[in-house]
Amino acid sequence: PETAAIPVIFMTALSDIFDKVKGFEIGAVDYITKPFQQEEVIARVKLHLRLHHLSQKLSHKVEEQAETEAKLQRLNQELEARSRPERRSYRPRFSSSNKCRRN
Repeated sequence: PETAAIPVIFMTALSDIFDKVKGFEIGAVDYITKPFQQEEVIARVKLHLRLHHLSQKLSHKVEEQAETEAKLQRLNQELEARSRPERRSYRPRFSSSNKCRRN
């Protein structure tokens, strides 16, 4: 779904380890129990927003890298295809003055 990439932080009174593990298993990126400390909540939200931004940036760079590699492969194949006929038709020609002589 469109919301799959949105980081979810559970804020709850349920503090049992079973509840925390279940929260992470269903996709939470963090789990904060009551009583909430405002500074901690803000710090965690900022951290997860930063991580989300960096993850998106990394994904974009990976896509760019894949596109660049594909382009380089195509260009390399074109270059090889163009140079094949030249290699077959290339016949070195030597003048008689360039022949090896035995002493």
